Amino acid sequence: MQLLAHPGPQPRLLICLPEAQAAALVAQLAAQAPLVGNAVWCLQDIQAGLAWLTPAHQDALLPQMINWEALGGVSFKKGCYTGQEVVARAHFRGQVKKRLSRAQLEGSKCRPWAPACSMQRARAPAR
Repeated sequence: MQLLAHPGPQPRLLICLPEAQAAALVAQLAAQAPLVGNAVWCLQDIQAGLAWLTPAHQDALLPQMINWEALGGVSFKKGCYTGQEVVARAHFRGQVKKRLSRAQLEGSKCRPWAPACSMQRARAPAR
């Protein structure tokens, strides 16, 4: 079993264990903590500034673009890893042109995104 603490305004724990052990543990924990669905978990990820990445994001983002260094997910002092030079250069020069940010829209009618605010799709790397 592995227990992972997630950042954010609400304390959260992710428990990784074999499926056979999960039912018994859920029964024990349900008496002490509320069980929530995926929508609540995703909302808390958004509030914490965590991004979920898919294969479409591969080679399209630097860790700084999704604020991993602010969340403690990148070390600039240790080891070698793929892309380290580009990540370190962006960090020490402070030249990241895009950053993940959270916005909240209020009201019952939201206008469609203006062209200036439209999301751009990540391009697949050339082969």
